[in-house]
Amino acid sequence: MTTVNANRTSVRPPVTSTTPTEPPQEGPKATSATTPPPVATETTTTPERRAHTDKTERVGARRDEAAVQGRVNATFGAGVGGAPSVQDIRNGAVLQEGQAGTSVKELQERLAKLGHSGPTTGVFTAETTAQVKAFQRAHGVGATGKIGPQTLGALERAEREAAHGPRKPVDTGPYHAVRQGKSAYFHKVSSESSSSNQGIEGRGTLPQVDIKRTMGTPGNREPLDIPSVYMGGHANGKEADVGLSWSRRHDQVNGTHVPTFTDRPEGTDGGDPRHRFTKVGGVVRNGLGEEVKDPEVIKKLEPNYAFRVFWRTTNKEPKLDDKGNVVKENGKTVYSNNQWHNPPPGLPNQYFYPGDKIQMSVKVVGDEKVQVSVGKLNEPRHEYTSAPFTAQGFTRDAEKSFKRVNSIDQFVVKDGKRKGIESLKLPVQDTQTTVTGGGWDEVRILQNNNRSRPLNSRKDTMIHGTDVDLRSFQVSGRNARGGEYVDIVP
Repeated sequence: MTTVNANRTSVRPPVTSTTPTEPPQEGPKATSATTPPPVATETTTTPERRAHTDKTERVGARRDEAAVQGRVNATFGAGVGGAPSVQDIRNGAVLQEGQAGTSVKELQERLAKLGHSGPTTGVFTAETTAQVKAFQRAHGVGATGKIGPQTLGALERAEREAAHGPRKPVDTGPYHAVRQGKSAYFHKVSSESSSSNQGIEGRGTLPQVDIKRTMGTPGNREPLDIPSVYMGGHANGKEADVGLSWSRRHDQVNGTHVPTFTDRPEGTDGGDPRHRFTKVGGVVRNGLGEEVKDPEVIKKLEPNYAFRVFWRTTNKEPKLDDKGNVVKENGKTVYSNNQWHNPPPGLPNQYFYPGDKIQMSVKVVGDEKVQVSVGKLNEPRHEYTSAPFTAQGFTRDAEKSFKRVNSIDQFVVKDGKRKGIESLKLPVQDTQTTVTGGGWDEVRILQNNNRSRPLNSRKDTMIHGTDVDLRSFQVSGRNARGGEYVDIVP
């Protein structure tokens, strides 16, 4: 067990901030210098223009397929017209008539499987435009005939429903209400507020993560959708949270903390050091310390992610700059009401992976003193426990409520920097990121006199984000111990 003074371990916010996001659209509102510009943008059409283009596409559909296929065979690798990849489309690019490539062929085949038949040659012809429009009209997307992030998202949702059936509204279970709070994709259960409540503890399983919204270039991608699993409390208008968020893994090399990479397409080494790599001084080594020289392996390396411990308080404290100095404006100290903390970089017990069995707790241990803990179940050496730290408002006799949360927090790029959508007052952005297979086996509210109760009574409240279709949350395995499993499938 590692104990660190939480009051002295303050770093930049982890990638779990609180959040809502950008409106659903075909293409991002903001890009960074490292984000390639969209190939094109989808547009809406008037009825008059639609009639004209429908006539045009019927004529275009009679093109000689043999000639088309020859064109594909000659240029399939690079793609005619710079056809973006499916991943690029998720990031804001748009596929349209005149382009060709493997992504075109893949999407043509996927549309055909959903009953929207058309050519599957790999060239985006006028007939493909008609095929896309038919799909868009059937699924409530603007019938532009182009494939951007919104159309791709609709396609993936249609595929999921074809495979598993229509999604049902979330079951409210035993909870007395479903209140929609303002944030991104989150599923929260919160206890009633009581002076007898002194904390929360639980155990469960970390979810599988499939990130679909990223920024950057190959080898330097950063997620804009950040899955998180956490617990927390609220007292006297103040909050204290602890949890795990999807973050870049750093390892210690020669006394320096460096970012890691992986060759696995999932974007995480899964806890296997053979698939974790560092790049220092032009030398690539795996997590076993072995030098890697195979250019094919090195070419595949992408940033490596894992769940990382964080905790947050909302104390009123002097704001610090990146060097730890107090920020002042016009000679006056600037105060912050939102502090994020991580364990010191390099600690091996702060990283967790999808499928890990975990335990987590937030406890009031004195007036305005809170202690948090996160660890692997039945593995004492892989546990992180903070020293008791100041949490304003959390006195023993204060009215306190506690919560558990599963979420996909969201960020956008603005002025070249990643920012949480809540701070920008943006609505939730459409996404195809999914978080599945994770949840809680047991969650208990800790009370006075060493008593506790499961978080599953009529006094407790289920809460979701305002802009999110409740069908995005698939709840299963609910039990009498306060546990349930939550899939987030937007």
